[in-house]
Amino acid sequence: MGTFIGHAYPGLFLLSYGLYQAVVVSKAVIFSDSFLYPSSPPKNKGRWARLWKISYGGLLKTLAGSGLLVYEISCMKRGLILMNRELPLRVMYAKEWQHVTMYILLTLSGCVEVVSKNLLPQHCVPLEEGTLVLTFYVLLLLLVSHVQDSAGVELQVHSVLILVVLLLMLVLTVQLWVPDTFQLSVIETFLFQIMGFWLVQAGFILYKPGTGYPGQDDDLIDIMFVTTFFCWHVMIDALCLLGTYGVSSSWHCSLNNHWTHLGPNSVGLMDYPNHPGGGKRGSSPGRKSVKKTTNEGDDLESRSSGSPSNCFGFVAYSVSAREKPRVKIETLTHQPSHSSSSRSDPYRSPTPSPSPSPSPRKLRCLDQREPETHERRERHSKRRKAKEGSDTVDLMWLGTPSTMATSASSHLNKGIKQVYMSLPQGEKVQAMYIWIDGTGEGLRCKTRTLDCEPKCIEELPEWNFDGSSTFQSEGSNSDMYLVPAAMFRDPFRKDPNKLVFCEVFKYNRKPAGVYRIETNLRHTCKRIMDMVSNQRPWFGMEQEYTLMGTDGHPFGWPSNGFPGPQGPYYCGVGADKAYGRDIVEAHYRACLYAGIKIGGTNAEVMPAQWEFQIGPCEGIDMGDHLWVARFILHRVCEDFGVIATFDPKPIPGNWNGAGCHTNFSTKAMREENGLKYIEEAIEKLSKRHQYHIRAYDPKGGLDNARRLTGFHETSNINDFSAGVANRGASIRIPRTVGQEKKGYFEDRRPSANCDPFAVTEALIRTCLLNETGDEPFQYKN
Repeated sequence: MGTFIGHAYPGLFLLSYGLYQAVVVSKAVIFSDSFLYPSSPPKNKGRWARLWKISYGGLLKTLAGSGLLVYEISCMKRGLILMNRELPLRVMYAKEWQHVTMYILLTLSGCVEVVSKNLLPQHCVPLEEGTLVLTFYVLLLLLVSHVQDSAGVELQVHSVLILVVLLLMLVLTVQLWVPDTFQLSVIETFLFQIMGFWLVQAGFILYKPGTGYPGQDDDLIDIMFVTTFFCWHVMIDALCLLGTYGVSSSWHCSLNNHWTHLGPNSVGLMDYPNHPGGGKRGSSPGRKSVKKTTNEGDDLESRSSGSPSNCFGFVAYSVSAREKPRVKIETLTHQPSHSSSSRSDPYRSPTPSPSPSPSPRKLRCLDQREPETHERRERHSKRRKAKEGSDTVDLMWLGTPSTMATSASSHLNKGIKQVYMSLPQGEKVQAMYIWIDGTGEGLRCKTRTLDCEPKCIEELPEWNFDGSSTFQSEGSNSDMYLVPAAMFRDPFRKDPNKLVFCEVFKYNRKPAGVYRIETNLRHTCKRIMDMVSNQRPWFGMEQEYTLMGTDGHPFGWPSNGFPGPQGPYYCGVGADKAYGRDIVEAHYRACLYAGIKIGGTNAEVMPAQWEFQIGPCEGIDMGDHLWVARFILHRVCEDFGVIATFDPKPIPGNWNGAGCHTNFSTKAMREENGLKYIEEAIEKLSKRHQYHIRAYDPKGGLDNARRLTGFHETSNINDFSAGVANRGASIRIPRTVGQEKKGYFEDRRPSANCDPFAVTEALIRTCLLNETGDEPFQYKN
């Protein structure tokens, strides 16, 4: 690097990389995207769309690193010598080898970034950032060793460069623990710009570009000039970076104006003619034309672009690569008839109006040529694929709302079902038997008719089912017994019908299990609870869950991207913060009707994630009530056409997981000076940490290993900790309990898909029955 080229080429690379990062950051800010992994269009959307998926930052590092590596090796006069040929023998630490090592690490960093972002199923953030940090660490050592042999202007130039490299290395190191942060991304971009510009200018200061010979002016005035010029250099870089952000943001905003406000709020665009999405018919070609019609005079003159319309809420729009988007909104003054379009509102069941009197005004999707049908969508799809360059532009990667994938059953006319559900059923009663299948997580159900309404659990008959179809037995001996254990009111069929939660037993009346793994944990839990009934153990469990579409995509998230970062969603209010509140309210009311001890609900930290609380329940009731509450949630989501998942970490990366925090107390803990008994219980729990980890998810801790990382309000799965009001600990003592010296404690380790019978039994065995023994198990986060 002791030449003009050796300073200019790396400087140009760092400058280019800084400009690229500025574009990425501005795009992420405009579209609330990820700073590390900007989203890209899906596959098969045009021959040039694949270029968006390339990791240009990694490609730039790979090409620059390999090019500089080849240049450095070609400039070595003595070749690649590891050992000197003179006595005493020692390993060579020449500066050329430091340069080679740095360029190899830079190339490796680029390769890792390309592979991680384009080939691997999950991104390796620590590996990507770690290789880059190691590269700049070697550069820092190289500069320090170089400064020791420098003087005058050269010393001053490299000293300020060391300062920039040190700051950049610190920022990159912090990003290993706090990735995808706006402030750090902006600082990183700024430091890359400064370093790149300064390296290029250092080549001009220290060398004559035409000859490559070093300059000879090293007097005091030149040294003062370097220091002053660097200060001006920082200000110039800041202005240049602001200009880059401005140009990039303007370009992204121009794209965003075409594709935002196309959801249910698009109706409001009619009232704002100056809005980019509004305006009257006949406006300038550069603006979208929005047309509003009514039932009495439907105007079908407007033609679509030849591509099938996509539906955000109740607004039909069409965007193609050659034509400006057009939006058409129809206002209906009567109840619309049933439409076969699968993109209509899944939560509205249109039924014919029984009278000609107008009902509340509604909006619906309307194709601009003919009614939407499955055949028409297929025809347009084939036509679109046949036309080169006319592919419909997918807007999801830009952060626009997604069309939710819902189940086919949710599109059935619920009004027709209600006609039959209102029929009298006489004295007969429908009893839906519910049980846990062989996975330890799934629920099954089937219904039978009873002659009269049962008054207690003993009046319910036993039943059987095919255990080979539920992973609970072999086909040669598949009959399993359903023994009623708890009874609730049926919120779907209403009184006098019942929900019956059952235990499962094999042919020999032993608890059900498969492959020597017991799945009927209620049987042993009931026996343990009866042993400590005099101590009145109370439980309260906070069940977290995530709403998903039938395609496995989080409810309300952009189809190919991420919503805004976490922060505004916890207990949030508003359409942009709370996704799926109708489902939550329906589940809440259904649980109250059924007689479940539901304590409340709230939105959680991650968007589309919610929580409901069950309890306080005494003894075995905790598991019964939580399992039936889960069943009701699944049934409510079934009607809405979405899925509720209890996966502990449904979305990898910088998003909160889902747990089932368990609150526990005994009669002694709830009385005066009960804090002493709480501390004794925590001391016992600390000695059986791995035992509880195994009991707190159906896979023996493997599911929880993805969630308990020490981040996102969780403890580390390998360590036990406890504290007052500490949500990053294994056990949390509420602040009010610490002040009043009595109450309960919260075990934050159980996963969202835990079996409440296993969790409550483990707590009783350790805290009240004083069982000991812990099997060591190491998890790798």
